Amino acid sequence: MSDKTYEMIGGDGEQYGPFTIQQLQDNLSDGRANVQTQIRETGTEAWQPLGQLLGSQSIKNFAEYREAILTGNRRLDVGLAFSQGGELFKAHMG
Repeated sequence: MSDKTYEMIGGDGEQYGPFTIQQLQDNLSDGRANVQTQIRETGTEAWQPLGQLLGSQSIKNFAEYREAILTGNRRLDVGLAFSQGGELFKAHMG
């Protein structure tokens, strides 16, 4: 098990961390980061895309559920999406 930790630049331009590899994967899965999110090993200067660190692991979740996502017959409730997004944002601020 690696003791390395990483920092990332959020969508707001702020720096967050430290994160373990598992926490970075969770951020990716939960939509708080994407493969282009800039990360660096704690204590270093070189930034890189999260996808470069995670490699093929970063696309596993989409590939696993691709068929269900693309062929699903679901209606999008925009109001509910915004409401749940607002609640999620409030629950995870700072």
